[in-house]
Amino acid sequence: MKTDPKYLELSARVVEIATQVKVLGPLSWPPSAEAEFLSGRRRGQVVLPRIEYPRIDHGEFIAELERVMAALDESEPAHRLLRETARSYRDACRMLHAIGTPRFTELSIEIYGRPSEVMPGSTLTHVEAASRFIAAANAFPALGAAIYETSYSGEEIAAYLREGIEKVFGDEGPPVEMASDLTAKAAASGDRVRVREGAVFTRYDFDQLLQHEVLIHTLTSINGRAQMNVPCLSLGAPRTTKTQEGLATFAEWATGSIDLVRIKRLALRVLAVENALNGANFFELFEFFLEFGQNERESYRSAERIFRGGQPDGTGVLFTKDAVYLDGLIKVHSLVRWALESGQFDLIELLFCGRLAIEDIFALRALYSEGVVLAPRYKPRWYEKVHSLAGLMALTMVATEIDIDHVEAYLKHGCH
Repeated sequence: MKTDPKYLELSARVVEIATQVKVLGPLSWPPSAEAEFLSGRRRGQVVLPRIEYPRIDHGEFIAELERVMAALDESEPAHRLLRETARSYRDACRMLHAIGTPRFTELSIEIYGRPSEVMPGSTLTHVEAASRFIAAANAFPALGAAIYETSYSGEEIAAYLREGIEKVFGDEGPPVEMASDLTAKAAASGDRVRVREGAVFTRYDFDQLLQHEVLIHTLTSINGRAQMNVPCLSLGAPRTTKTQEGLATFAEWATGSIDLVRIKRLALRVLAVENALNGANFFELFEFFLEFGQNERESYRSAERIFRGGQPDGTGVLFTKDAVYLDGLIKVHSLVRWALESGQFDLIELLFCGRLAIEDIFALRALYSEGVVLAPRYKPRWYEKVHSLAGLMALTMVATEIDIDHVEAYLKHGCH
């Protein structure tokens, strides 16, 4: 199959720019800010951190990306994918230019959304859905603290991830490194997997991080690199974040790796982003996470994630990326359920072809049928057991209709 040389040339230009646009790196807070804040709080002297950000000028990238967009033919599915990828990186560049200003938050909302939006196919906003997730997790109070009883080091997690990578990818798998500058506990790409030094992990983190970081983020990166005819599938453009995080969280659910604390953590992030948009400052969000059971360090890191790109004083400059996890999860779950019910299993498989957004799925199907997009070399095991996945979904659909109060009455009084 022959691909248009002009398209490949434009793709190469986008890929080259994408490798130089780092969104999270410039937004990171220094470790010293955490140490000073927590030390001051313990002494009863709370001082909000003051963060200095680098000045970023991606003006040349923005101009080049717009030239690429103008040169593409929107009637062609591959061109549309590349155009949306270029647009996503252009918007990210604009957002980085606006660090520390209200425009940063506006662009963050354009890219990642905001919690007060209504979810597609539902009357619920993301905030309302997050509140329901928290209520559901709180329905099991006896299990709340048990997860913290045993802790593990980052080195133990790293060793487990290395073993998992070797089993799935062999020599093609990335190295696992320890990192001190991560806000998240771990982060993965096709090049490397990083685990945060000094973080405390629970026994549930082992499989969660393997399924989420390695068997989705790393897997889709490696598969995307094999898509020589559609190189943009190798890129983690900001527009793919919602689907990537949703798919990765769905993988936790499909493999039974997710737990109550994890569900609550994701939901709390949505509520915290909304609180910050409504004027809450860093300390108020820190206390918010503490109130819901996170320890000091994790509460700091959770609040820090939201105030990246701004100052922690409640002036409204914040990063809304943490609002995407539940939204992405619900969208991926809905797509998978619909694909299973309609017998369109190929749509699920296409999710693993590379880094993509759910909105790309039918364009990818057209390209796959033409031989332009290749079948994914690596697929997670839960997809290979599609009948088990359908059984889990069917059971969930029925079980959610049961009134638990009636069950309690039945158990106490019997059925006569």
